[in-house]
Amino acid sequence: MDRATRLHRISAASAGSATVERCGSASPGEGYSVFFKEWLAAGQPSNQFPISAICNSRCLFCSNGLNPFPIARGIFRPIEDIKLQLSLMNSGFRHPIRMSDSTPGRIAEGEAFLHPEFFRILSLVRRKFPMNRLCFTTNGTMLDGRFVKELSRFKPVEITLSMHSTRPDLWARITGKSPASAKKAMAALDLMRRHGIDFAGSIVPLPGVCGWEDLERTCETFVSKGAQAMILWWPGHSVCSEPGAVRQMDYPLGEFLQFAGRMHARHGTPITAYPHVSADPAVEVGRIVSATRKGNVRNALGPYRQVLWLASEAAHGKIRERIDRNAGIEGKAHSVYTVRNETYGGNIIVAGLLMVEDFIRAGKEALSKHPEAELILVPRAPFDALGRDLTGDPAYRIAEELKRSVWVVSDRGDIQRLLERAFERKDDPPEAPVKQVVERFNLPLEDVSCG
Repeated sequence: MDRATRLHRISAASAGSATVERCGSASPGEGYSVFFKEWLAAGQPSNQFPISAICNSRCLFCSNGLNPFPIARGIFRPIEDIKLQLSLMNSGFRHPIRMSDSTPGRIAEGEAFLHPEFFRILSLVRRKFPMNRLCFTTNGTMLDGRFVKELSRFKPVEITLSMHSTRPDLWARITGKSPASAKKAMAALDLMRRHGIDFAGSIVPLPGVCGWEDLERTCETFVSKGAQAMILWWPGHSVCSEPGAVRQMDYPLGEFLQFAGRMHARHGTPITAYPHVSADPAVEVGRIVSATRKGNVRNALGPYRQVLWLASEAAHGKIRERIDRNAGIEGKAHSVYTVRNETYGGNIIVAGLLMVEDFIRAGKEALSKHPEAELILVPRAPFDALGRDLTGDPAYRIAEELKRSVWVVSDRGDIQRLLERAFERKDDPPEAPVKQVVERFNLPLEDVSCG
């Protein structure tokens, strides 16, 4: 048994976790793993490298239990599959590599540190990416002295520590673990600082469980221990959430945003609050509006006379404001309609979790009020690189069901037309005026030569 494996097992035993060593396919010859398939579906992003769909806690707000459709759970990524992705990744990539996050979202969020071959994996990654920052999200229960010391050999490393209360009893109530595990996770803050490992704090504020004062102390603890940033998450719940859990989690979004604002003002530490409803969405509305001014086959390839935007609850208001600000009078031809997430239900309001059926349902309602709409725009966020939502439903069904031209638009203003080709009136090329002058100049000479 090598040193890395021995350290991992010591840490796993001390955490009291029953590590399940189910790694799915052992080799590419037996078929690609779900991790590799999701990496392909995400567009082969160089910053994504998840290795675990197993967690050793049962958090009250856990997103793994919110999905109204099956997701991959209870598996570790096999070594051969890890080698396959490494061999295909761009060796010139210089940005951080995230080894806990998984997109598009069909794999459960797991603890990377539980992987039975964790340090062997880090050695493989460092062979190809010796200087990239490696990022992990963890509940901290694996971070004892031996584990942190070994992990520091692979720096630069950045850890996002999820800690939602500094009171061991409340921490245990939220995570479904013991107060002893809470003390170990909190001790990890000093261990990481001692070994030069950068870290950020992640908090899901639950005032119904902890109270605002305890949450403020948790933020203060992160700052005092040297956290470089903090992430705050408004607790989400769906139709799959237990009613008892919802009662403990549910409170107005406005209170959450006010708390995030207070913590930023008090500590000055960078704080990111999700969802981003208080900031302007980074959508190139002006570029999208410009694209709608041409290509309408019903109008001699001129502008679309009525455009319908299907926007998430989180983005609806800001999209409308930016259309009015960028499009002026033409903005009257653009209507914005809210798409409610009836697939997830609960308090889920972001675009990334909307489904094709949500767009079809909302689109039919919108068309009953705006039957003259010639073009429908939907956001890019809910769809993977293969044009599918999280359930695998293809985006082109929106165009089929609504019987309109449908564009999928990205935040940058890129446009993907579903089930139709682009028709645009070609303007005269830049050299056309010069060509006309030359032709007029040569005309008399042609007359003389023909005389």
